[in-house]
This record gives sequence, C-alpha cells and structure tokens, in this order.
Amino acid sequence: VGAAFFAVPSALCMNFWVLLVSIWMVLFFGGALLPPVTGVSVASVPPDIRAFSTSVAMFIYTLFGYAAAPLVCGMISSSIGGKDGLKYGFQINQGLSGVAVLFMIAAYFAAKGELSKY
Repeated sequence: VGAAFFAVPSALCMNFWVLLVSIWMVLFFGGALLPPVTGVSVASVPPDIRAFSTSVAMFIYTLFGYAAAPLVCGMISSSIGGKDGLKYGFQINQGLSGVAVLFMIAAYFAAKGELSKY
C-alpha cells in the first residue's frame, strides 16, 4: 500500500525533490513487499514444486513488472506524441499502481473468507 500511496505524488508532482523522494519511497516499499510476498507464495504450494513456483513467480515479476513498465511508458509516450508524451506515459504508468491495491484488497477478502470457514 505504501508503494501505491507514494506513486500518486510521483505521477502528479512536477517538483524535482518531491518526485525524487516519491520515487525513492515507491522503490523502498516495493522492495520491502517482495520478501513477504515471496514467502507467502512459496508456503502456499506443495514442497515438491516450490522451486518451480518460485521461478515462475520471478519470471512473471520480471516480465510484467520490470520489463513491461518501460515498454508501456514508451508506447503511451509514442501514441500521445509531442513534448508531453513522456510525462503522460510516466503518469499513467505510475497510476497503474492503483490496480495493484485493488488486487491486494481482493486477496485480503478472499483470505478472510477462507479463514472464516475454519
């Protein structure tokens, strides 16, 4: 939630220092999120396929996160064009963090529903 919270000022603010701190906080909270999420995903699969599931998860993180972000930003920038194309591409890219928050909320309620069965 912290990474998504700081993604908003990094997408909307044009002040260099606010942008710098916001992006740093997005990277900090995003990096802090990876170890627990990896632990949960490893613990949720049977022991005999844990290595495979971890490698698939890392592949998906890389493909849809680290590799896709510059590509999507560039595609948006090219489609908008002009001097503000890159700015809007970055803003839309950072704004997609809200989708991650929606998935986290959905996962919370799904897990809460599973726990209520016990």
